Amino acid sequence: MLSDVEMEIEGLAPPDDYRRQVAERLRNRVGRAVEQRWQLIFSACSTMSWPFLLVLTAWLSIIFAVFGLTSPRSRLVNAVVELSALSIASPLYLILYT
Repeated sequence: MLSDVEMEIEGLAPPDDYRRQVAERLRNRVGRAVEQRWQLIFSACSTMSWPFLLVLTAWLSIIFAVFGLTSPRSRLVNAVVELSALSIASPLYLILYT
């Protein structure tokens, strides 16, 4: 969208000095907007801290290990523990890598 605006501004043929100055100011503003857009894209990073992630992962691993060790041995219990672990790991993966 910004490139379309920039192309339209470049296509202008102002007849007098005032309109040329306005077109030049528009070019500068669009150029700054494009630069700021790229700065925002390149500066985007994950907001989750790695120490918090490590503590959370260790805590969840301990909880699911305790559930797995204290529950009776059956396929249903194993499936529930694995699905529970997957249901918590999936949002963490999405938060970190998207």
